[in-house]
Formats: sequence, C-alpha cells, structure tokens
Amino acid sequence: MDAVLSGRVVQRGDKLDLTLELIDVKEYSQIWGESYKRTMADLITVQDEIVGEVRKAIKPDAAKSGNEVDKAQTNNPAAYRLYLQGKYYWNKRTGPDLERALNFYHQAIALDNDFALAHLGLAETYLLQGQYSDKRSEDVMALASKEATRSLEIDNSLGQAHAALGMIREREWDWGGAEQEFKLAIEKAPDYATSYHWYFIFLGIMGRSEEGFAVMKKGAELDPYSPIVLVNLAEAYMEKQDYDTADAILQKVLDIDPQFFFANLWRAAILKDQGKTKEGIEQLDKISLSGLPSLSLGFVAHYFGALGQSSKSRMILKMLLNDPKGQQPDPVAVAMVYSGIGNADSTITWLQQALAQQPKSSTLPTTRSWSEFNLIHKDPRYLEILHKMGL
Repeated sequence: MDAVLSGRVVQRGDKLDLTLELIDVKEYSQIWGESYKRTMADLITVQDEIVGEVRKAIKPDAAKSGNEVDKAQTNNPAAYRLYLQGKYYWNKRTGPDLERALNFYHQAIALDNDFALAHLGLAETYLLQGQYSDKRSEDVMALASKEATRSLEIDNSLGQAHAALGMIREREWDWGGAEQEFKLAIEKAPDYATSYHWYFIFLGIMGRSEEGFAVMKKGAELDPYSPIVLVNLAEAYMEKQDYDTADAILQKVLDIDPQFFFANLWRAAILKDQGKTKEGIEQLDKISLSGLPSLSLGFVAHYFGALGQSSKSRMILKMLLNDPKGQQPDPVAVAMVYSGIGNADSTITWLQQALAQQPKSSTLPTTRSWSEFNLIHKDPRYLEILHKMGL
C-alpha cells in the first residue's frame, strides 16, 4: 500500500462538510487534499467527484478507468445513507449486528426498490447468518440466492453480486461453479475486497493455500480497515507461522474494534502455538461466551482443550449440546471441541454427522483448511469425507 485516503465528515442538519487528504505513506507527505461543502442530496455525486480528483492526483494524464462506476445505484440519498448503515453493521460480524444490517437494507429498499446494492447487501447478510446467527441453512440460502439474483436483474454489471453467487455455489459444493463466479466477481469488480476474501476461503477448501495467500493480501490492500478482511489476512500469516506479522495485523483489528471475536480468538491461537499456555488461557478468558453462535463456541472450546483446560472445554460442549432454546448445534462445532481435547473418534463421528446433513453443511468443507482439525486431517475416515464432498 503506497497511499491512504483519510478525512473527516461533519453533518449539520442537511449540510455536509468534508475534508480529505491523500497521504504518501512512504514519504509521509500529502499528495492531494481538498475540502467540500455539500448537502445530503449530494452524498452520492460527491463520491464520484472525489474518486475523479484522487485519480487525477495519482495519474494526471490517466483516462477514466473502465472499472469506474458510471451510474449511481440509487438517486435517493436517504436510501443510500441507510445502505451505508447496513454495510457498517454487516462488517461487525455478530448475530445482532447482522439483524441491524438487514433492517437498514430493507429500509433502503422501501425507499428505492430498484437499489441493486441494497438487494446485494441483503444477500450478503443472509449468507453470514448461518455462521453468526445459527440460522437454518436452507432458509438463509434461499433468501440469499433470491436477493443476489434480484440485484443482477436490476444491474447486470454488478460484479460484486457474483461473489455472493460464488459463496452460494460453494455451499452447494459446486466447486467449479463457485470458482467461476469468484473469478467473474474479481474481473467485473476488481476493487471489491469481499470477492478476494471469499475467494481466499474457497481456495483454502481447494487446498491451494499459496494462491489463497496472494489473493488475501490483495483483498487487504483494497480494504485495509475491514476487521474481517484483516483477520483472514492474519490467519494466512499464521498458516505460514509468521506470528509477528499476524499479531501486528490483529492488533490493528482490535484498535478498530476491541471486541471483534476472531481477532481475540486468533491472539489466543498464536499464544498457544508459541507455547505461551498461561497467556493463551488468559486471552481466552477475556472472550465473553454470551450470545456466541455454536461455531464460535466450538472455536473457544477447542482452544481451551488444546491449552490443557479440558474442564472448560467440556463446559462449553455441554452448552452446545443443551441449548436452552432447543437449538441444534452445528456438528462441525461439536467436532471442533473434541479435536481440541484430542478425541479423534468423536471428532470423526460428528463430522460424519455433518456430512449426512441436508441441505449440505456449509462449514464442513472449510475443515480441510482449518488447523483446528489437524488431529484428523490424515485420518483415512476424514479423507473419505473429503472424497464424498468431491474434494
């Protein structure tokens, strides 16, 4: 990353004051700076104006990029502001925040039913609800597919929608279709970090970790302030055992959002791998279990077990298996607990249960790249599971 665009936005009633500057991070010098006084009605058009000015500052003689969006996705500033609020909560990656995101996206669509990005926002949020809210897979997948398709019906040039379709194909275990959609997303919307982030996950499933590392680095360059993008970049460095770099990235995430679950979890994982058992346990103890979905509980229990705290691990396992609402846990989450305490047979049993699920388990394929399952990665029974998934 050579430069960073930073700024300040002040709203007074309907008035907007924007002050921005483009900083050369190597020379610590200003490349470009400008102030804008606009109204809320100008919120959409001023963004295109800023992009144009920044492009001129970087390449004064450059022609307009073919990647630039030529038309606004909505002419309604209120709808656009609601969309931005939805995107903010979507990035926080918790069950309650995803519900807030859905609410804002629905409000945006109520103001402009042909707002393609808001429909895509719904699709992306539904895709996350299985993992972060324990929503029934068939319910959220159907809704995600409907909204992603709707966004493309409105604007068939919306490359970002193909990333959502790629994730849908991945969860259907349609590996060829998934990769085709991810590549199309990157081709049509090369500046959309989520496409690279989700393609990175897919490449991990395919066992193409080196390719995935390069893809994830590109995604983080495009969105260096997204907690989830940075967390996955840290994970990629952890796979390379570059713990110093991974920890520095996680610290950046925690500076943005001190409660971000996976940043705190991976800190504990790094400490475990470095043999710092006491510090790792202390780090896990900082994580509140209240309201966590089953997969997140499985991660915490796994690391408690791996750090020698099997009693805490089994306590969380009991929580998973005896949900007060009667909700069934993700079998992969339960398998992860058993993997943490070194019980290979029970790990395989629960993964086989995930294999038998209908509709197809969205988390089972990712176990191929998760180090939490190193215990059974070479087990013939696990290799048979991969074979049955077409991997």
